[in-house]
Amino acid sequence: MRAIPLPTSEGVTAEVIQARLWNEHRIEIPVHDDGDLRLMRLSIQAYNSPADVDRLVSVLTAVL
Repeated sequence: MRAIPLPTSEGVTAEVIQARLWNEHRIEIPVHDDGDLRLMRLSIQAYNSPADVDRLVSVLTAVL
């Protein structure tokens, strides 16, 4: 498990990012704001593949 900092942008909340990841890409991952810091909690299990992580990274560039 790892907390990964994400960039913040005006008008885009952690809730919006988390909802877009699920609604548009069916990726369920927690995203939280903690003061000025935005964190995504990545937890990789045995059923996740390297391709799953690659997909998350490519989708994040579009969502952020």
